[in-house]
Amino acid sequence: MLCNLISIDLIFYDLRFTITNIYLHGSTANKTLNALVNTPADPCEAQIYCGDFNLHHPLWSLDGAPAPSIAANADTLAEWILANKLEVINSPNTPTRRGRRGQRDSIIDLTITNNTVSQGNLILEWESTSFGAMGSNHNSIGWKFTICPPKDTQPPEELMRFVIDMENQDKWIKAITRLLKENPPLQIYNSTEDIELGAWSILKAMSNATDCSMKLTKVHKRQLQAPWWNAACSDMVATLEHSVDSKSRSSALGHLRSTIRTARRNFADCICLQVSPDNIFSLTKWSKGERHIPLPPLVMDGRTATIPDDQALMLKSVFFPTTAPPVDMSPLGIPVLATRAHHNITANKIASALSGASNKLAPGAFGLNYQLLKWLFESHPKSLVDLYNACLIFGYHPKCLCNALVAVIPKPRKPDMLAPKAYRPILLLETLSKCLEEIMAARIIFEIGKHNILPYTQFGGRDNLLCVDGGLALCHNIYAAWLHGKFASLLTLDISGYFNNVNHSRLMS
Repeated sequence: MLCNLISIDLIFYDLRFTITNIYLHGSTANKTLNALVNTPADPCEAQIYCGDFNLHHPLWSLDGAPAPSIAANADTLAEWILANKLEVINSPNTPTRRGRRGQRDSIIDLTITNNTVSQGNLILEWESTSFGAMGSNHNSIGWKFTICPPKDTQPPEELMRFVIDMENQDKWIKAITRLLKENPPLQIYNSTEDIELGAWSILKAMSNATDCSMKLTKVHKRQLQAPWWNAACSDMVATLEHSVDSKSRSSALGHLRSTIRTARRNFADCICLQVSPDNIFSLTKWSKGERHIPLPPLVMDGRTATIPDDQALMLKSVFFPTTAPPVDMSPLGIPVLATRAHHNITANKIASALSGASNKLAPGAFGLNYQLLKWLFESHPKSLVDLYNACLIFGYHPKCLCNALVAVIPKPRKPDMLAPKAYRPILLLETLSKCLEEIMAARIIFEIGKHNILPYTQFGGRDNLLCVDGGLALCHNIYAAWLHGKFASLLTLDISGYFNNVNHSRLMS
């Protein structure tokens, strides 16, 4: 694929069509055109070719315009169009390039279709207009597709999420207070069924309170491509589009560029003013922006998955196999330590866990982020204290808190993005569950350090021994070997799906 010749295959229901964008310019024009005309296309599929061809020919010239000088490439393109029974759908009365400094208007930006497109009337309202050209002498070209879905096709349900607005805090607290009063959680938990019921009642109350007080928006709603754009930029664009001569157009274009630079600088200054020393590194994430790109087709064992449902099933079979691999349950020789008594979870421990939690973390299936859990704890701390202590006493984690959304993200620097193993899952749990897990994890890490349960050769999963320390220790051993004239070798193991395939029986033994 050439950089000046790019094709996109699209499938809508049972209709498959291809849009090919082409740009003939400079030293690569001949190579690009030859690649286009020498690549056969399936005549049974809808084919649309569009772009800047930079060629003049009577086949697509303006009505009433003088006969253009014809280059060899123009004849090659015209012969290819006629031989393949293609059609140039440009209007012969509408130029696509506006002449400047004595040049004539012309048609050099073409939209070419095959019989499948023409007979099916797939393209309507083709237009070429100077509005949207942003000062370019090439017009903005657009058209509409007309694709009729099958009669029994149901439109997919739109995924929605709540927008947590800080200004609605009082409204949310009033709603949660009313709901917990109408259906209060248990104060004394006598069984695991009571714990399940209590956790569910809290989740339901939080969800209903959010529904009463917060607005809904679409998931992955298209964000503004340029959040820095302001009214001054729009005014300058209008001035540029209404310029009638080259002098005023050049002046308006210069003012537009200056206005855009000012708007972007002011927007960046406002972002920097909102950053405190505690979250200074959030600027690096903000500067990268957000990308919402659908998964490409996935291929595994000769099967190809293109629609989201099929892709989800394929990824599920890779991430979460139905049968666990066999595990040797023989003793590992680890000494068994005496069981130690636990102490209850206090409100201070919950407050400490919530204080360091980010409100921007992705929520679980109920759409309840940490901000809502903090509001619940501020207004009704006893409900969380009672539930968490009951989970601790019975050694039980509610099943309703084990449900998770699985978000799939690509692994960095993978050469083949069609393989399911090029992606990794991220589990989005309920914040009500993550808070309890953080409290218990902190308690376990403390016990590990106090009683020296883990060897010091393990880095990570314990206080004051990070993976960075492991790297420093490794470098020290390598340099020590070199100092004594020895060779150093390193063997690393990458266990596929380690966390998803941990054997719980082996872990608990």
